[in-house]
Amino acid sequence: MNYEQLLYVTELANHQTLQETADFLHISKSGLSQSISQLESELGVQLFKRSHQGTVLTSKGQELLPYIKSMMSANMNLIQQAGRLGKIQSIHTIKLAYANTFLKPMLTEFLKLYNGNATLVIKRKSSSEIIEQVRHKELDAALLQLIANIKSN
Repeated sequence: MNYEQLLYVTELANHQTLQETADFLHISKSGLSQSISQLESELGVQLFKRSHQGTVLTSKGQELLPYIKSMMSANMNLIQQAGRLGKIQSIHTIKLAYANTFLKPMLTEFLKLYNGNATLVIKRKSSSEIIEQVRHKELDAALLQLIANIKSN
């Protein structure tokens, strides 16, 4: 059992379809299904009932969900406390700018690098401003979406 499997269970319980949950988590539907099946096998309990209408928690899954959420919370508390007690106690400030792009999937992966020891400053700027600030190392990351204009004759 690992943290990802527990996260997958809580998200599937919220979204109730494998595809919607997989899209939300930015993983494949088959990977999600396989991970949850492995957890169910390890626990010896079927957590979800799968059908063409969706995926719902079984009664045993409903009973175990509070324990799963508790384990996830304990894990986060452990990481935060270890960070406070560790040698590196500085909080990083991450400066990020974006121009017409999808932020959420990218930010999720980017923030994992800092293990909760970061603050995030996000500003919307023009592409030219972003390029200039990256060039001068005033930004840690920049997200740009280039859109081609196609003229039809």
